[in-house]
Amino acid sequence: MSSFLLTISLILNILAFAAILLLYLRQNRLLEAEKTQERNIEMMEEMLSHFMVEMKEENDAFLDRIKPRDNAVEDELAEEAKNEELPFEINLDKAKTLQAVDAYRKSTRSDKDGENQNGQDQGISTDNIVDKVTESSLLNQAVLLQSEGLSITEIAKKLNKGETEIELLLKFRQI
Repeated sequence: MSSFLLTISLILNILAFAAILLLYLRQNRLLEAEKTQERNIEMMEEMLSHFMVEMKEENDAFLDRIKPRDNAVEDELAEEAKNEELPFEINLDKAKTLQAVDAYRKSTRSDKDGENQNGQDQGISTDNIVDKVTESSLLNQAVLLQSEGLSITEIAKKLNKGETEIELLLKFRQI
């Protein structure tokens, strides 16, 4: 009987060692999976950081290319504001401008009673006024439409321009 109990004890000890070995192997697999996961996370973080650095470099290069254009646009807008003789809010159509200039010419001709025989006034040129109004009118029209509460898309449709062009025009004006 003691041999029978000794045999059962040995079998139970062998089963206990097998269970311990099995649990140890499973625990090692779990630890290996965790290490692999940590390496994958580190690699992903490294790739994202490289990607972000690359994006930052591209953005900086883009801003460096845009900065001279931005300064040029600011200078151009400042020059337009200096050269503009009409108030900022006035938004005249080309036909109205031509009518006003023609009316001015007629009134000065009647005042001079034929002093200018060539039929040309020396002071105001219709082409110059129209050019100034049409050059500044895109900015004026965009600002006026924006102040009326229209979106950039609606402004672009009304002015027959691209949305990006209108958006940049308004952004450069704000700067």
